[in-house]
Amino acid sequence: MIQKLWATRWARWALGGAAGIALLGSMASACSGPSNAAGQTLEQNSSNQSQTIAEETLPAPVFKYSEIRWVTIEAEASEALGEQTTSFAFQQGDPNPIFSCPSIGYPVANTAQLTNPQKIVHDSYPQGGAALTVGNMDPNQIYPPTASQGTNILCVNRTGQFYLAYSEPNVVTVAGSAIWVDGKGIVMNGAPNMPSCKVLNAGTRKAQTVCTK
Repeated sequence: MIQKLWATRWARWALGGAAGIALLGSMASACSGPSNAAGQTLEQNSSNQSQTIAEETLPAPVFKYSEIRWVTIEAEASEALGEQTTSFAFQQGDPNPIFSCPSIGYPVANTAQLTNPQKIVHDSYPQGGAALTVGNMDPNQIYPPTASQGTNILCVNRTGQFYLAYSEPNVVTVAGSAIWVDGKGIVMNGAPNMPSCKVLNAGTRKAQTVCTK
């Protein structure tokens, strides 16, 4: 009698455990299956509805004129067209400029590049090559720094000649003979030394810019 009672209880426990495992399995399947996708759909629909309500109740403004856009146009035009400017060079720790000059356009970071900074090369590894992106050499045959505090300035002397000035926190270099004058800083005292650049075959596909001393 006792053995039959224990056998009956054991059968009930086994059936209950199997049912529980099946239930957990179905719950896990439900969480990772269609119900999960349905939840994502509901969330997306809610987000879309919120966006629609926001656009209907608080739509983004439309301006017939944008001052910030006009300032950007003016800035880019001044840079490209070379407007007359005045530039000042400072060094860290000194509130007064150590150099100033009438200039053309606006200072240019010496990390600016005239050509594409990167090029694509093909790896010739025996087990299959791949296209890789590497640095591209500048026309002056060096690789420019990725970060720098150097700035190039195109200055104009009293006779209207251009000369290049380079400034960074630790050094200021000008293209030509110059002296230091107390109270004035760096002063050019001779003709500037600048390269002569000419565009050959302008207006054709074979046009090139050639610069010489």
